Amino acid sequence: MKKYLLTLIACIFYFNLSAQTNDDKNWLSIAYNNNQYGSVLRIPLNGAVSTEGPGVSFGIERYLTSSFNLALSFSVGKVYDSEGERSRANLFGGQLIGKYKFANGSLLSEDAKFAPFIGLGLGVISFNDTALPEEKGTDLVGSPMLGFDFRVNDRFKMTASAAYRINSSVSYREFSIGASFSLKKKADSDGDGTPDHKDGCPLDFGPKDNDGCPYPDRDGDGVMDLEDECPDVAGTVNGCPDQDGDGIPDKDDKCPGQAGADGGCPEVVDTDGDGVPDAEDKCPNEAGQFSGCKVDPDAPKEPEEPVKTEEPVKGDTTVTTPVTTDPLVRPGRAPEVDPNDIYRLPLEFVAFNPGSDVIRPEQRAALDQLAEMMLGDESFKVELNGYGDRGLSSQENFELARKRVVIIRNYMIRKGVSPYRFINSIRGTPRVTGTAGRVIIRAL
Repeated sequence: MKKYLLTLIACIFYFNLSAQTNDDKNWLSIAYNNNQYGSVLRIPLNGAVSTEGPGVSFGIERYLTSSFNLALSFSVGKVYDSEGERSRANLFGGQLIGKYKFANGSLLSEDAKFAPFIGLGLGVISFNDTALPEEKGTDLVGSPMLGFDFRVNDRFKMTASAAYRINSSVSYREFSIGASFSLKKKADSDGDGTPDHKDGCPLDFGPKDNDGCPYPDRDGDGVMDLEDECPDVAGTVNGCPDQDGDGIPDKDDKCPGQAGADGGCPEVVDTDGDGVPDAEDKCPNEAGQFSGCKVDPDAPKEPEEPVKTEEPVKGDTTVTTPVTTDPLVRPGRAPEVDPNDIYRLPLEFVAFNPGSDVIRPEQRAALDQLAEMMLGDESFKVELNGYGDRGLSSQENFELARKRVVIIRNYMIRKGVSPYRFINSIRGTPRVTGTAGRVIIRAL
């Protein structure tokens, strides 16, 4: 027995042992066997978990194709007769086994963890220490079998099987559980963790989910197209350009040429809160609407003239206009002779929306005609009588009327009319019907 066992071990280690794949074909296997005397058809599972007929087998299994393997197996052990409650024989033998694998890529994936198989073996077996003298000796053996492999990882798997060893001497059932493993590492030329036989690009490092091949990088910025938000333009932020280096890609940067954290723009400072940044505000500490100032600093200046004060008309309850030194605001009384009888102006008043000092678009055409008329005839001046709205205080109406007069005056100046041809009269509170929300225009 010892001579047979030493011969078996020598044969096992003679083979090149490596992982069982297309490029690494040979696996070492070892199994514990439970050998029970009798037909598998009569009592197929009787004694399957018994330990009274122990044995062990060693072998080499070689990969042929995705569907077929070929194994060389050697067995030693005892055969137990449960009916006679005795050891039937000691055995030693070897056989060649062909296996059909269901995990062949068609029925089941080749990488399936659970991989059933069927097999058929043919070999020689020798019995000694038999219960009956005529059963002693050497005989041919045939072995139909079925079982399954459970793959733990790419280099190790568990195996369970049931076989019926048929011969003319001592036929018996063999229930086995064991393991198969490799002693050689799989080839992985590019070191990306995908073995060469499964690697679509065995010489180029790439992720497993892309079959070992690198993802494309069209713009060459080092960010794979799969993760590149700008796959056709090289960039540093998620694959996109960022010319000001503030960490916000140009496609999302409101100020791509200036670094900043507020949407990619620098922080805007507006000390007086008038909506004009300090960098552009001519009066940064005083809120205003003219480049950040209350009064337009670019408006032409008029020479100072005596300030006109409006005298109340008999029966008119209009509050007397406050006296002001503002050259743009010069309250005055209308002349006794109506020059409109001499100068027919294209419009008599400009109407504003409640609370507004913005000229309505539909009235600009008439103001343009007035500007042309004044440019063509320099013999007269124009008085602008400003009024506020009903429901406001005297001071509020005065300020609103002043703004309305100034906006019309500046509009005409931009058309080329001299600022010295306007007399500004701020009436303030509208006391007379038809004056609310208007600037009355009169020729002088």
